[in-house]
Amino acid sequence: MAMTPEPEEPEAGASRGPNERPRGRPKGSVSLTPKKRELILACLRAGALLSEAADVAQISPRTLREWIARGEGRSGRPQTPKLKAFAAEARQAMAEPRVAAAAHAHKDSPTWWLTHAARSSPDREGWTEPAKGTSADQVAEMSEEEVRDELVHLLELRLRSDPGAVVPRCSRPRCGCEWHRRRQG
Repeated sequence: MAMTPEPEEPEAGASRGPNERPRGRPKGSVSLTPKKRELILACLRAGALLSEAADVAQISPRTLREWIARGEGRSGRPQTPKLKAFAAEARQAMAEPRVAAAAHAHKDSPTWWLTHAARSSPDREGWTEPAKGTSADQVAEMSEEEVRDELVHLLELRLRSDPGAVVPRCSRPRCGCEWHRRRQG
């Protein structure tokens, strides 16, 4: 009876078949090491922006935003327990300096703090002028410059709350609005 030989195990470094995918991270990709993790979290606790923390850890800001998005389940790539824990720690680290700044403003300038932290709304009395009518009525009464300033303010709040947010290009190529002046400066 003839015996058929068993398939041999491929040697280390041998090429894989056409349908086999290599295991592990792609060559050149960056991993979240304990050292990088601690550097990033320390920078965020000190009040640094995500891009600055990424620079200190010698990674791209895009990589850092992707790690956080994956950890929060907002990416097309899989969430891992390591990235989930890191994303939660990063969010907390980003919140700590904001809380310290709010506490400082609360103590040193309570009137300013109240006008910004407890704004009036149509359904709730606060520390600013009462809102008149609907939001549409308020916008209709604003000048073009006030509308632009409010939009810039809302965009900045959006970017601070979601570091992965993407800002679309302005439709005006030579726009001189405050947002673009700040971005160029």
